[in-house]
Amino acid sequence: MGVKVLVLAGAPTFRTITLRDIVANVKRLLNDEPMQPMDPWYRGFKGRIEKTAVKEAGATYTVTGIIDEVDSTTVKITELPIRRWTQDYKEFLESLMNGTEKVKEPFIKDYREYNDDTTVHFEVALSEENMNMAKQEGLEKKFKLTTTISTSNMHLFDPKGVIKKYDTPEQTNIVQKALLDNLESDLLKLDNKVRFILGVVRGEIIVNNRKRADLFLELQAKGFTPFPKKPKGIDAAVVGAIADAEEAEETNEVYKGGVKSSDYEYLLSMAIGTLTWEKVQELCIEKENWKKMSKN
Repeated sequence: MGVKVLVLAGAPTFRTITLRDIVANVKRLLNDEPMQPMDPWYRGFKGRIEKTAVKEAGATYTVTGIIDEVDSTTVKITELPIRRWTQDYKEFLESLMNGTEKVKEPFIKDYREYNDDTTVHFEVALSEENMNMAKQEGLEKKFKLTTTISTSNMHLFDPKGVIKKYDTPEQTNIVQKALLDNLESDLLKLDNKVRFILGVVRGEIIVNNRKRADLFLELQAKGFTPFPKKPKGIDAAVVGAIADAEEAEETNEVYKGGVKSSDYEYLLSMAIGTLTWEKVQELCIEKENWKKMSKN
């Protein structure tokens, strides 16, 4: 499985990086360890991907297909480079066989194709003289089996929800870490909601006919995690944090013990009809789903 990064601004294509490398680097970030370089990866591609240049704005890679000399007059092509399609390549071979306006003389005699939905297989016949010429030039170059890709010009939303240009795949892992942090925060919030509802249902936490300040202090004493309200903005919508339904912004009062009025609003804003066993079961299922997501 790979992760695709959209490249904008005049280069509408995708780079794919294996999820294994991304997860490994996110773990390194969480452990304050240096990240390892991440190279492009394409599922099922059998050719070569080689880093050929490194600049401040990113790296350039040469992608090469596979061509083998069968005998003195035949070559076999079993992989095309990335972004080179079978139909396009057939047209290229046709031009080598029939000649073009620029090159009148045909270079190959014939070709046969044995392609299917998942594999490439061309066999090309040419004279011994032209075979020697192709080998001198380089079979991969003569038969146009190389392309280049770069890791620059990648645009993603940053942790604040603003589109930002990233020069390397490693820089995009900062976004991955922000997503993971939000995932862990949402999981913790769900855990606190389950504990709170269970406390109300069992009669361990009394909500009705109490001063808010006293209830806040009890929640703090019982170890419930405070989640102060965040200003509404694009970051919550884009980065993916779960946001409870909020009314108009309230003054954030500070009570005894340093408890703020918004710290436990995510618990106290739950409708009375949700303080039930059924809601506990629903939240437990949701919590397990979030745990599975955080491990993937």
